[in-house]
Order: sequence, then C-alpha cells, then structure tokens
Amino acid sequence: MVGRGGVHEEAGHRLVWNGIVPEEFKPNDSIMRLDVDMNWVEAEEPIHAGIYKIQPVTGLGPAMPFAKGILERNPSYGTIGLVPCALDGSSISRWQRGRYVYGNLTTRAEAAVKSGGKMEALLWWQGGADSDNIDKARKYKEDLTKFFQDIRADLKLPKLLIIQVVIPPGRKPFTGIVREAQLSLNVPNVENVNPHVLPLEADGIHVTAQAQVTVGKLLSNKFLEVTSKKTTTQ
Repeated sequence: MVGRGGVHEEAGHRLVWNGIVPEEFKPNDSIMRLDVDMNWVEAEEPIHAGIYKIQPVTGLGPAMPFAKGILERNPSYGTIGLVPCALDGSSISRWQRGRYVYGNLTTRAEAAVKSGGKMEALLWWQGGADSDNIDKARKYKEDLTKFFQDIRADLKLPKLLIIQVVIPPGRKPFTGIVREAQLSLNVPNVENVNPHVLPLEADGIHVTAQAQVTVGKLLSNKFLEVTSKKTTTQ
C-alpha cells in the first residue's frame, strides 16, 4: 500500500515523484508517522519514504486521505498514528513469517505500541505482484490466510481489525484469481473495500493520486463503520 500517485517515468526508465501534494495529502498536526528511526513525527508525504533502502521511488498513497477522512467525520477522534511498512511490488511470499518485510512490520508495530500507540487496524492493499504468475495466484488465498493469522498471533492481537483493499480488475492475466481469493477469504474480522475501477498512471499499473484519495476515503468509511458498531455493542 505504498502508493505511486504522482510518480512518472523519465528518460532512461527512471521513476520520479513530481512532488505535488494536493490538499487531501497535506500535513495535519493530529496525524503522526512512525519514521525509519522509530520516532513519531508529523506525517508528511511520501509517507513511506525511507522505510526500506530497497524501496523504489514512492509517491502518494491512501494513508493520509484515510487519516484525514477519520478526522473529518469525527473531529474529536484524537491523534492518529500511521505506521508505514509496505514494500512496493512485493508478492505475498515476502510477507510470510520469517521473511524480512514481515519482521519489519512486527518490529515497527511493536515499537509503535511501546511508545504509547494503540494498534487499531491493519490496512492491507497487495496482490498485484501475484497476478502475473498462475502458481502464485493459485496459492494466494492460502498464503494470505496464513499471513493474517500469523501477524495477529505475533502481535498478540487475535481480533485485530484488518481492512483489505481488493485489487481492481487489471491487465495482468491472473488478477481474477487473486481477486476471488481476496473476496472469498474466510478469516474473521477481515473487512473488504472493493473500488472496482480506479484511474491509472501512465504505466497502466499504478493508480493516480486522485484514485488514492478514493481508496483512502473507502478505508476511513469502513474503519469508522466497523469501529462504531464495536463501540455500540460493548
């Protein structure tokens, strides 16, 4: 869920972010970000900058519109802490227990809690990298189920809310198999948002900045819908 909104390709196939920050992505003093040194700082774009040395160029993602969407609908919500952990273009196999990015996620999540945060939800948007290989696509549901189960166990949060963005139909040959795996997943307390169609950047793969706003609002609406139901039933 890194986001490449505003990223374009220059001569020589070099990816560059254009640096444009629309209003929906601008800083807010109630939105914090856990940086690469595990310190809370005011969140600013690109949210995932510096998290991985191996990360390709990052742009605008749905995290800031998500957080702003919560504050717009519930101004008294308080401070929101974003813990960026995504790796652009990663397959689900890289998110299995024992792999580097999985370990980075657990380490950063634990650091966020240790420094006073409370883990309210995991936002998950992944699957494109598994949509161009039939074997990966067929195994996706099994691997995704294991990831969700393992991350909850390792964070000691068995009921952690997970909100998954179902990948929209695309050009890759096995997107349909991965979408079906996501939609038919049988794991408790996993909620889906399904944007169906999103405008793409010139590369025909990554979605535009405005599409990131759309996804961010879908995520915030789902988060507030689920958490408000939880509150009223307690």
